[in-house]
Amino acid sequence: ERKAGDLSTFKAVKNVSSFRDKQLPNNKEKQQLLDIKQQVQSNDDESSFKKIPQPYQLSDLGGIEYLKQQIDDFVLTPLLQPEIFRKYHTEPLTGVILTGPSGVGKTTLAHSIFNYIKMQIDSLQFLQVNATELISAQTGESEKLISQLFTEAIESQPSFVFIDQLEIIGVKNENATREYEKRVVSSLVNQLDRLKGNRVLVFAATSRIESIDSQLRRSGRFDVEIFMKIPNRLQRTEIFQIYLQDILSKEQIEQLAANTPGYVPADIHQLMRVAALTCYKLREELNLDHFLLAVKQVQPMAKREGFATIPEFNLNQIGGLQEVKKLLQIHILQPIRHPEMYIKLGLSTQTGILLYGAPGNGKSLLGRAIASQAECNFISIKGPELLNQYVGESERAVRTVFERARAAKPVVLFLDECECLCRQRGSGGNSEVTDRVVNQFLTELDGVGSDREGIYIIAATNRIDLIDKAIMRPGRLEKAIYVPLPDLQQRADILEKQTMYISKNINEGYFSKISAQLEGFTGADLQSVVREAGLICVERSGAQLEEDDFELALTKVKRSVSDKDLEYYLKQQQRR
Repeated sequence: ERKAGDLSTFKAVKNVSSFRDKQLPNNKEKQQLLDIKQQVQSNDDESSFKKIPQPYQLSDLGGIEYLKQQIDDFVLTPLLQPEIFRKYHTEPLTGVILTGPSGVGKTTLAHSIFNYIKMQIDSLQFLQVNATELISAQTGESEKLISQLFTEAIESQPSFVFIDQLEIIGVKNENATREYEKRVVSSLVNQLDRLKGNRVLVFAATSRIESIDSQLRRSGRFDVEIFMKIPNRLQRTEIFQIYLQDILSKEQIEQLAANTPGYVPADIHQLMRVAALTCYKLREELNLDHFLLAVKQVQPMAKREGFATIPEFNLNQIGGLQEVKKLLQIHILQPIRHPEMYIKLGLSTQTGILLYGAPGNGKSLLGRAIASQAECNFISIKGPELLNQYVGESERAVRTVFERARAAKPVVLFLDECECLCRQRGSGGNSEVTDRVVNQFLTELDGVGSDREGIYIIAATNRIDLIDKAIMRPGRLEKAIYVPLPDLQQRADILEKQTMYISKNINEGYFSKISAQLEGFTGADLQSVVREAGLICVERSGAQLEEDDFELALTKVKRSVSDKDLEYYLKQQQRR
């Protein structure tokens, strides 16, 4: 059974019949891997943990260039040159954790590393287990299974152990809800300590590194953590190039990569399968059109998990706010697209910006649109979503958001209603909880500051006066941008964009005329006017909006920002 992310089937595919033919390319390296597979199978007599590795090799994997140095320094060199450790009287590598979002290729990478090492150390044995197989309802049985796994690894050395879904047996002590979970972690710790002086390497994979107990993540156990990111556009291009170079042109592959933001290798595998089925149904030779049709049907795994993906609209589709758009392009868009300009001038990219203004003015839309135009991932979080009544849970939620952001680089992290997270410390109420959350947020912002490449934070608030001053100092959310109410021309622009395809019967200049009656309306208010006009149109069974629909709608929709509120926002702007 093929694992998610297995793309070997699609190499050198030219038409649908190629999809049915799942033979590996007939070359020397592949034959070596098949020989390895047969050798492991012949040795797999009565073992419950020895498995046959998939015949991947590192050269088959695209988009991992950023990992190769880590793999070479922390995995291959210590294993293949152990004399380095003996010379300096140190212990060799014991364990490696591969972490990253689901479907990013952790299992495939582990198998590829084993196959590479196997070519250098012919006697190397492969043991694999899913952590769920080590959990038993019987008391003491889980600990026994873990002991059996490591005993077999030691007896079979040199050996390579791969544990998938490590978070199941490595639960943090404070998060353990059952007593046996603590015993299982202790057992795993003890077994890892047994490996000292033995030629056993343990690889583990998890998509939830933050839930792994700290006892396991210390030196001498899982010494190295390799973080696998969601592929960016260039990395997706490399992946597609490996498997589709005989089907699509270079320009077509680049176009396909541009249309698949947020896709991990497992998503790309599914995309190819859907494209093949589409091609088969249409009885045509596989081409770019089939892949573009498949894109509409395949939802990225990151999006399904509520993780990160790119919105489907850009700044040009948002009416008004020209000055704010210009500032966002300078502070967010240009650093993403042309980082060399800033490096040349010795300028560091900003950690984040803060949008403030009346509700309904388009702050959230601006964040989504800038991520789309920059072709980077987008994570949207509302402040109240991270707050929890239990001690430590809010801080943990903040940490998790930033860990996800680091996994999805390049990414725009949009924090809506951030006054809930960043409220002034010591401001009364449940100030102890507030202080801890603000401190955690500051810690993460500073962490992003030291390694902030590819992470762009946009925060939005209606109450900038409630934000803790430390949040807005240089190096954090240092740029505050006021999002004003739309003026006369901008209101007309918003109405025109909202009704672009349904207002053919409306005379030119009509929206400019009625915009004079909409002084003080926010973008959301104007959208409400269009919606009300649409409902009136539906009631009369019309196909296009008429001017009379708007005239009636104007009598029903009222503005949401009072004069008092507007005065408050103008005062806040003057203070900045």
